[in-house]
Amino acid sequence: MSRPKGNGDPAGKSAGLPAGNPSARRVDDAAGTPGGDPAGKPADDPAGNPADEAALATRLAILLGRDAGALATLLPRYGAVQTLRSGRAFAWQDDPADRCALVLSGRLLPTKNRIGAPPIVLPPLAPGSWACLAESVARAPAQADYRARGDAELFVIPAYNLSLLEKRAEFAAVLPLLLARETLALHGWLLGGGNRERVVGWLLARRKTVAGIENHSIAATQADIAGDLGLARETVNRHLARLEAEGLLFTGRAEISVPDWAALEDSLRED
Repeated sequence: MSRPKGNGDPAGKSAGLPAGNPSARRVDDAAGTPGGDPAGKPADDPAGNPADEAALATRLAILLGRDAGALATLLPRYGAVQTLRSGRAFAWQDDPADRCALVLSGRLLPTKNRIGAPPIVLPPLAPGSWACLAESVARAPAQADYRARGDAELFVIPAYNLSLLEKRAEFAAVLPLLLARETLALHGWLLGGGNRERVVGWLLARRKTVAGIENHSIAATQADIAGDLGLARETVNRHLARLEAEGLLFTGRAEISVPDWAALEDSLRED
C-alpha cells in the first residue's frame, strides 16, 4: 500500500492528531475522574472549561439524535475536538486503531486497499458518522484509509479513554446500537449500491493532488474501468453516460474529466 508523502507521517497520525492521546483529557477510572498518565504527568485538559463542555455536549446531542441520551454530556470528558486538514489521514489501513472519532463537520473518505485489485472507495463519512469505532472496540487494525475531503472537524477519543467509556453503563448500553448501525449502513451500501457506486468509487480512487493542484482528468477508457471492476463494457458505458447527463463528468476518446470532485463524491450519498 503506497502512502503519499505530504498527506501524513509514516504512522498516519498527521495534521495535529498525535498518536495515543490527541491532546484529550485523560480519565483514570470508570467514574470518569480526570487524571494524569501512568507516569503521573498532568493530563492535558482542553475540555476542562465547563462552558466548552456544555457547547460540545449540545453539538453532540444534535449529531447523535435518538442515540444521544446521557452520552452527549458524558463524551466531552473523554475526548477532544480536533481539525483534520483536507487530504490528511486520520488513519491508515492496517495501522493500529489507537483512537476513534465522531465526525462533527466536513467529511472523511474511507478507501479500502486490496492486493492485486483496484481500491474500493466507500461512502463518505458525514457529520454524525463514526470512524474506526468498530476497530477500536475490537482492538483491531484500521480497516481502511480515512482521509479528509475538505477540512474536517472531529471529536477524537483515544483508545485508553474508550476502554474506560466501555465500563460506563450509559455508553455500554448504546455501543451495540452504534456498531449495528455502522454495520447496517455499510452492508446496505454494498448490497444496494450497485454498479454505479463501483464506477464512481473507481473514479474517486484516482483523485490526486500534486503540489496543491488537484487533477480533473483521468486517462482511461471504458474498457479500462470494465476490466478493473469485472463489469461489462456496456454497463460501464451506461453509468458513465448517466453521470455525464447529470453534469458530474465528461467523457472523451480516452479521457474522463471530473469538474467537481466533491459533487461526484456527494452522489454516493444521494443514491
